[in-house]
Formats: sequence, C-alpha cells, structure tokens
Amino acid sequence: MAVLSHIFVPAQGSGGIESVIKVAALAGQASSAEIALGNNQLFMVTAFFVGAAPTGAANINLAFGPTGMAAAAATDIGLSATGFAGGSPSLTYTVWDTGDSFKSIRFWNNAQAAATVDIYVTRLSRV
Repeated sequence: MAVLSHIFVPAQGSGGIESVIKVAALAGQASSAEIALGNNQLFMVTAFFVGAAPTGAANINLAFGPTGMAAAAATDIGLSATGFAGGSPSLTYTVWDTGDSFKSIRFWNNAQAAATVDIYVTRLSRV
C-alpha cells in the first residue's frame, strides 16, 4: 500500500524506547546480525558514523529477507549515513515497510573497517 501523505509515530503499545533497535558500532565491510521485524512492519532507519571518518564509501546497505536470511552485501539497497568526525552532521532517515514477503532485515557497512556506524531501526505506526 502506498503512503503518499503521512504522519508516523513510534509503534503503539511497544513501550516507547523499546520501539528502537540499535545496531551498535557495525564495523566497515561487515554485515549486521539479522533483525526480525515480522511481515508488514513499518520502520525508520537512521545511521551515524561514530568511528574514523570514511575515506571512500560513506554509506550503508539494507537487505530484506525471510527468517534466516543471508548476510547483507554492498550490492543491497544503498542508504546514506552521516555524522562522521570532521563532517557536518545532518539527519538522514528512510522509512520502509517489510510488506507481505519479508520478515527480517540486515545492514552492510560499506565504509573501510575503521569507520564504524551506529544504525537505529525505529518501529513506526500510521496515524
């Protein structure tokens, strides 16, 4: 279902901050663990580099899949990440829905190994 005009709120009945899943200090050139969200789950992704400033690629990649999905890779959906040392922090976020076919997500940090990234996945509800 397309949502062209929207206001999203943190997922209702989930205990507030429990609506946020943090992938902490994901090393460059590495995949996160699987994050099980379930079908038809609306969520927001924000990501901030917290380690060394990226010298090349400064993005993360998002993969969708079933339960038990394979690792994410640099060929998955590319998303920007911000806030690295020496850079100008800005808020970049994307909103996604797992739909009927997918239950889980994983992330790939496309930067070099020293450029770690914190990724926040926030479950959302439509108002």
